[in-house]
Amino acid sequence: MRVGREIGFEYRLVLRSGNDLGVVRLPLAFGEKVLDVSGASGFRVEGSELVLPTSGRTAEMTVTGTLPKVGVFTPDPRSAYEWWLFESDAEHRLTVKGARQVDAAESPIPRTQATSRLLLVQRGQRVEVAVEPLASVEVLAAVVRGHRRTVVLTERGDLVADDTLTYENSGIDYLNYAPGGRPIYLATDARAQRIMHQGTATEEILVPLQTGSHTIQVQSLAQAAVRPLGGTMELPMPSYPLTASQVALTVGLPERVVPLALLGGDRPVWFADAGDAVAVVLGFVAAWIAVRPRAARGRGRLVALRALGGVVLAGLWFLSPALYVALLVGLATAVAAWFAARLLRGAGRAAALVVLVAAGGLALLIGLFALSVSRDSSRAESPYEARVASAPAAVSRSKDDDKAGGAALAPGGAVLEGVTPVALSLPSAARSLHVSRELVTRERAFRPVLVYTTASALAPLVLLWLAGAALLLAAHRAPLAEIYRRAAVRLARRPEDDPPQGSGGARPGAAPPVR
Repeated sequence: MRVGREIGFEYRLVLRSGNDLGVVRLPLAFGEKVLDVSGASGFRVEGSELVLPTSGRTAEMTVTGTLPKVGVFTPDPRSAYEWWLFESDAEHRLTVKGARQVDAAESPIPRTQATSRLLLVQRGQRVEVAVEPLASVEVLAAVVRGHRRTVVLTERGDLVADDTLTYENSGIDYLNYAPGGRPIYLATDARAQRIMHQGTATEEILVPLQTGSHTIQVQSLAQAAVRPLGGTMELPMPSYPLTASQVALTVGLPERVVPLALLGGDRPVWFADAGDAVAVVLGFVAAWIAVRPRAARGRGRLVALRALGGVVLAGLWFLSPALYVALLVGLATAVAAWFAARLLRGAGRAAALVVLVAAGGLALLIGLFALSVSRDSSRAESPYEARVASAPAAVSRSKDDDKAGGAALAPGGAVLEGVTPVALSLPSAARSLHVSRELVTRERAFRPVLVYTTASALAPLVLLWLAGAALLLAAHRAPLAEIYRRAAVRLARRPEDDPPQGSGGARPGAAPPVR
């Protein structure tokens, strides 16, 4: 007996007799409704008995049907023993009492459920069966395993969005998807689909879902207002009723928009990180060592100039990291050469200077290489470049679309209604930020906010930085002039002006010293 949405039974009869069996009558004592009998030439139901015509002394047949309910069962009096197999689906729980339970692997009837129970019922025994329906709970019929969204802001304020969703579906036909802008492209498993709305006034599109694991790509267009001096901008995000395990957002910005922070994710993303903090500290340390003006009067003025030097070097890191690295390497090489000049003499000093210059050049190359690698690794964490290259390749057309295509363009250009769309390549971006959020639902929506400024707002800061750099150069005018004078004298010196070796430093033609 199998308990599910209905109670089904399967009787397997093995009949033997010393004479011909003839017509066998099987009592339907439990209210059985017989649906089919195999192994008999014909059958009929008379009252509460099943009439089975047979021939010969042995017969094997299978009777199937349904039961109105379960309760107390007893074996046929003509049977010495009977095998009783009880099964139930995941929505019901069976309780069986009254007979000895044996290993279900010995059942002559194949098992179909993991909850099978096999009983060996002897003549005269009875079996009590009770069924308890189990209450089901709401579960996720479909879930988004990963959602990657790339939003690129153009110079004119257009927001071009590209979404890639990987989902797992168990039976949902369509997904109501609000892309957060005007939808322009839809594809399932890299195959373009027509964009359909359920109504003319709704912003949601119907995305057909297939059972199993698949990928959806959606592109959309929106508008954003960029303020002249900066502010905050709430980036549009798509809305759908499914739960997303992870949503990753990459924001591409033009040259004139400078990001300060990207909020709304699991962790806020700031314009500066730990590496920037280390660069700022190194800049202040280098400035404290290098800034030594001769004309500075008083300790307070010297401290102020050194602090200004730290600000200038730290600002140089954000303006030009390559120039910042070159300047730090140059300062370190100059300090090492100063120590070598004080500690060594003659050929040792010259050799040390050559080694220091070579080491400084090698350190500069290593620093620039490390800087480029760090930039490439930060770009690799964001899928922006790869998705720009793969967007046009995701276009695919069907034979029906080829037949429906015409040779002439629509009056409004290459925009037609009811045809399969093609993918749009994402615009270029000068800067990009990456943020993510775990477990996103409609109740726990992901609403990223971009805090930004503009190049126009930073122009006064750049002018102040230039003024600070000019002030430092003016404070070091005398040491720089002295360095220039010494370099010019050394470059203008001729070989015949050097004193010959072994002459005691006297010039040719000069009178010997008087003792």
